[in-house]
Amino acid sequence: MGNKINVNLAGMDFSIISNDDAAYVRKVTDHVNQAIYELTENYHISLLHAALMTALNLGDDYFKAMDSAENLRGQLRNYLEESSRMKLELADVKRQLAKQQPNNG
Repeated sequence: MGNKINVNLAGMDFSIISNDDAAYVRKVTDHVNQAIYELTENYHISLLHAALMTALNLGDDYFKAMDSAENLRGQLRNYLEESSRMKLELADVKRQLAKQQPNNG
């Protein structure tokens, strides 16, 4: 069971049940409130329109972040594969050098 957290979002009070801590939930709420406020103040649109535009903007941010994360995972996979290839190459070079060394025994 999560924590019950009271927040004010766009001038309305809500009780939210969340497994996240209250500070995080309030941070998210503040971010959404700021986005809604900026739209209503700068573009003089209704609260409903500002909320919908905020939802669209946050959805856009989400999908861009997911794409970016997938690109980073791909880069990481490539780096790990390259690192493995380099380790194999290094081991091969060490073996070749060891074969060329005269025995000191």
